[in-house]
Amino acid sequence: MMGLWKYYWMLLLAVPIAGYSQAVRPVSSGIVRGEVKDKNSGLPLTGALVLVVNDTLRQQTGTDGRYEIKGVPTGYNTLYVDAEGYSGVLTESFLVTTSAPTLVNVELEKRMVTVGEVVVSASPFRPTTESPVSMRRIGTEEIDLTPGANRDISKVVQSAPGVLSVPTANRNDVLVRGGGANENRYYLDGIEIPVLNHFAVQGGSGGNASLVNPELLKSVNFYTGAFPAQFSNGLSSVMDMQMRSGNPDRFHGKLILGASDVGLNVDTPISSNGKTTLTGSFRRSYLQMLFKVLKLPFLPTYNDYQFKINT
Repeated sequence: MMGLWKYYWMLLLAVPIAGYSQAVRPVSSGIVRGEVKDKNSGLPLTGALVLVVNDTLRQQTGTDGRYEIKGVPTGYNTLYVDAEGYSGVLTESFLVTTSAPTLVNVELEKRMVTVGEVVVSASPFRPTTESPVSMRRIGTEEIDLTPGANRDISKVVQSAPGVLSVPTANRNDVLVRGGGANENRYYLDGIEIPVLNHFAVQGGSGGNASLVNPELLKSVNFYTGAFPAQFSNGLSSVMDMQMRSGNPDRFHGKLILGASDVGLNVDTPISSNGKTTLTGSFRRSYLQMLFKVLKLPFLPTYNDYQFKINT
């Protein structure tokens, strides 16, 4: 009987020890930092609250408008930023890694408050909440996780309502609401680019590989109607792509080997104080070497590069 009691007490002591060891198990995490500014004046905002969505992590900006949140779980995350007198902003999803801090800069707009006479009246119609149906916002997470898109922005938008694709193998032509492939307009940081794909045919913009590296994109707005004033030359659709800024802390590079090309991504500061940054990429196809060995009559080759300097 005494032997049974001895094992019983040993079991009771082992349970809390096991639970404690599981609770302190380290979790992979990274750092998120950036700056919060006034959208109109560009001045830094002091005391703005920065929250990690679906987490308890939070931080307030200092006198220089900067913040830094440590221990953010790796993977895709989203921030909510709010300040007194300003409208809150929910950022695009961004990828957090352990290799380098993630930079997320946010601009807030002042909340307009009008004080005056208020007239309350009943309406015979039931009000409904308006929702924009002609604009689709695409984040980097959706670009990475869309099945069959192979991280190609042209293939991602083909799953949008009212968009058709050309039933030809390896073609990225986009047909919106019955329009032609040459009726779409593409903008990168507000600058119009004539085509979006390599090997585009005359009168269209669809090739078999995208010109834009999705690694450098922050977000994409895809309009199928009701285009903003600055994009008034669109007929069927407008794709507004925004590039992210470079890392102000240290050099960060990535070598990518794909099914048909090899590429190099660079993310680095180019000034000692980190106020001027560079992000860019270069890609080159290598299928022509394989086709030459196989003695095929066609030798497709392409190169593309893009970069952004932010100061």
